Amino acid sequence: MGRVTLESALGRRSVRTVLAAGLIPATLLLFGLGASRTPPLAAIEPAEQGPRQEERPLTRSYHGAAVVNGRIYVIGGAGEDNKPPGSVEVYDPATGTWAARANMPTARGLFGTSAVGGTIYAIGGTTRGRDKLAVVEAYDTATDTWTRRADMPTPRNALSAAVVDGKIYAIGGWGYDRPEGGWESIDPTATGQDFSTVEVYDPETDTWATRADMPTPRSHMTVSALGAKIYAIGGGARIVAGRSGEYRSLLEVYDTATNRWARAADPPTPRSVPSSSVIDGRIYVMGGAFHRGPTSSTEELMRTVRTLSVVEVYDPASGRWTRAADLATARGWFSTSVVNGKVYVVGGHSLAPDAGTLGVKITFPGIEVYTPTRSAP
Repeated sequence: MGRVTLESALGRRSVRTVLAAGLIPATLLLFGLGASRTPPLAAIEPAEQGPRQEERPLTRSYHGAAVVNGRIYVIGGAGEDNKPPGSVEVYDPATGTWAARANMPTARGLFGTSAVGGTIYAIGGTTRGRDKLAVVEAYDTATDTWTRRADMPTPRNALSAAVVDGKIYAIGGWGYDRPEGGWESIDPTATGQDFSTVEVYDPETDTWATRADMPTPRSHMTVSALGAKIYAIGGGARIVAGRSGEYRSLLEVYDTATNRWARAADPPTPRSVPSSSVIDGRIYVMGGAFHRGPTSSTEELMRTVRTLSVVEVYDPASGRWTRAADLATARGWFSTSVVNGKVYVVGGHSLAPDAGTLGVKITFPGIEVYTPTRSAP
């Protein structure tokens, strides 16, 4: 399959311009490269790559996505101007067409998204005026209407969400220790907190309950549910004492039946802001970002951030990781959704060519279709 390239070059721009552009460096990128305990890769698996669809949806990243009745609903996030829209678009893979739906009442990004039945739940996140939210809004795909539901007990953004037995588990996350600010104003005196919090929402009763904390506080990770277990993969930790924390090469597994966490085989690649999908009982972890660390300043950090095209597959039955074919385009801050065994990669952004600070980004308006093909044992 040829050489695998793990790095994408960066565009040049000053850090002052980066902050003014609202790229959320403190919430998304201030993580270092941590040591990992990784098993060897077992194999490289092929995958068929489909072209992007001709019809182009709104360009966005930091959004949420969910599948209902074979259609992919893409919600919120940030547009090309980096402002969080509340817009909702639905993509039909059968026809290759997009359609607009009712806007989400609270425009935001970095929220958790899960579907239960025909309803999609948007949980937490951040807006331009508040750094962490508790708000929960439910979208009924049948009626194209939104309703407010009970707030999440712990406000946070950059959390992850997964569904087991009709209940939504909101896991981890991040937030500043101040109520004001938003994406375009990062107060240098403010500090951030990574959450280990796990809270479960019951849509039938509109109530929340607290569950056992995740062992490692982190944010910007990806989670996938298989059976009664939730797999929390990757993510990052905040700046500590003027130095970057770390990107995580980490897999922790939560058993919803016993309310207990366990450590599993670490993924080979440390990364934050990836996305994951389940196909045939295996978890495909795609894309994301990392930097070579540790670093001693934000400026140094931004010169070393890279987006990834790497795809790695975890098999819970064997406890092993394998390497699959890369994404066609390196990207982070995107979504993946599975329909009929194909992964639909939506939005996100990558970094412009020529090494430099994270000032120029390439945001994707189209779809890439990734079709895994299993290798012979």
